[in-house]
Amino acid sequence: RWKPFIQNRVENIQQLVEPSQWRHCPTNSNPADILSRGSTIKRLRSDSLWWNGPSWLTDEDSWPKDIDTAKPEEYDVEYCVTEERRSIQVLVELVENIKLNPERYEHFDRLLRITAFCKRFGKNCRMPKPDRLVGCVTPLEIQDAENYWIREAQHESFSTEIYQLSNGRQIAANSRLQQFDPFLDENGILRIGGRLQNSDLPEHTKHPILLPDKHPTTTAIIRRCHLRQLHGGCEFTLATLRQRYWILKGRREVKRVIHACPSCKRIESRPFVAKMALLPSDRTRITRPFENTGLDIAGPFFTRQGKKVNKNYICLFTCMSTRAVHLEVVSEMTAPRLLQALRRFIARRGKPHILQSDNFKSFKQLDKDLSQLVSTEMIDNIARELTSHRIQWNFITERAPWMGGYWERLIRSMKTSLKKVLQNSMLEDEEFRTITSEVEARMNSRPLTYNPDNPNDLEVLTPYHFLTGTHYTDIAEVTKDEDE
Repeated sequence: RWKPFIQNRVENIQQLVEPSQWRHCPTNSNPADILSRGSTIKRLRSDSLWWNGPSWLTDEDSWPKDIDTAKPEEYDVEYCVTEERRSIQVLVELVENIKLNPERYEHFDRLLRITAFCKRFGKNCRMPKPDRLVGCVTPLEIQDAENYWIREAQHESFSTEIYQLSNGRQIAANSRLQQFDPFLDENGILRIGGRLQNSDLPEHTKHPILLPDKHPTTTAIIRRCHLRQLHGGCEFTLATLRQRYWILKGRREVKRVIHACPSCKRIESRPFVAKMALLPSDRTRITRPFENTGLDIAGPFFTRQGKKVNKNYICLFTCMSTRAVHLEVVSEMTAPRLLQALRRFIARRGKPHILQSDNFKSFKQLDKDLSQLVSTEMIDNIARELTSHRIQWNFITERAPWMGGYWERLIRSMKTSLKKVLQNSMLEDEEFRTITSEVEARMNSRPLTYNPDNPNDLEVLTPYHFLTGTHYTDIAEVTKDEDE
């Protein structure tokens, strides 16, 4: 049925004008159709139908003969029957959406260029050909493309907060953005608020852009910054990012991106570390100090005797169980000199049952000399003791230095102490032996257990407790006044 307004007008027309005076005007002769269907100005100027009406209008005999005298109600019913159509309601919303996946692009700048060209294409389609943009994209278009992807990331992660702020409301108290006092700028981008509005700092420093964590756009921005900083570390990359952006859980996200960087992974990757085997029984049995001993040699160390410069080496003996250390200075890395160092060690610390070392040539030659002592005429007391009790000399596997790690770590500690004490000075032979003995004492006084925080606990355990039964005590320096 017609609406009341139209129905009332039709009834008024029928009351004022006789229906017998009505005639039907065909569509091709109706000037009103020109307005409803549209026409150019040039065509309208020369259109006689618009200016004069149909040609048969002046001749009454040429008027159409069919007369429609139906009442409004009948016309409504007939119209509804003949023109019955199915209506569909469609909700149309204008959405700016570019079908691009940021995860498919390794470089964020390339994604921005493609986005800028897509947006330019959409603008050129609505512009005349002479006014269309051509050539390389401009910095303004790149910035517009970056703003687009930032808005997309924020709408996907912070849609509720953006809706509340756009309607002039405060964000919820339980929102994770509540602490940042966010606001929407003129580009619709969510930024951090704060109290620095009157500061002279740049706008992007006073109010950095908020970016969500675990989002492809955020990952792409972090990767671009990491590459621009020449594969900088976590803190360097994060500090650079925070000049413009504030990423939620930023340190974790930066570490994740850097860990996945192929170049950084290839350079900084470490070889696979195998699971450590069980400690050998020689290092876990309860024995006296130096019963099972490891041996290594370090040097050279230069000393002076008058104007002559001598070359010295240090033999390090370490107990496998108590981790005690004994240092011996030798002048040469030869089997006779190492044998003399071994004799001095046995004289002070006792005979070891097992002696273990690496595959140094002098050690192998010394082991050969010890095995030949039975057939020689040597009547030295130490030689007779070695031959009668037999010291078992073991060598670690060749090209496996980690098997001697328990003495290699002590070699490092010894060298560090000597380097810090001696620096670039050159001592005399006697002074060097004295310093070596003091370094030995300091190494034997190192703690083997955790230092207690409670003063009522026992003192920390050191190798000196196994050697002397007490801790190491320095000799007090005696001044000239006290000596007198």
